[in-house]
Amino acid sequence: MTTHVAVLKRRYIDLLLEGRKTMESRLSVTRREPFGIVVPGDAIYFKESGGPYRARAVVADVELVDGLTPRAVSALRRRVNSQVLGDPAYWQSKRTAKYATLLTFIELEVCSRGPALPVLAGRAWVCMPDRTARRRAA
Repeated sequence: MTTHVAVLKRRYIDLLLEGRKTMESRLSVTRREPFGIVVPGDAIYFKESGGPYRARAVVADVELVDGLTPRAVSALRRRVNSQVLGDPAYWQSKRTAKYATLLTFIELEVCSRGPALPVLAGRAWVCMPDRTARRRAA
């Protein structure tokens, strides 16, 4: 099992904890974490952007999509936005994405602690080395 840290805006973590947001989406122009790295059974800690850890879950399912076009991103939005709950600005900002990682999860729980993070340098997803994640989150 690998441990991941996903950084989200407060609004999206609130929706997650309310049970309304049931899928996390990561769309990017380049192939980057978590694409091709996250697998079912991995742990995800959800950290509020500029704030604390708020939740932890286990990945239930992963869907990877590559070769996206603006038209394919629009189709993806229609297919998954009832679970992702992305606002129009989110989808507009992702219209040129080429890669998508779609995650569903189980065992969602509130938490206030998580792995010690390296400097994020603008990254919103971090794959943690297993040893470090276990030691610091305990």
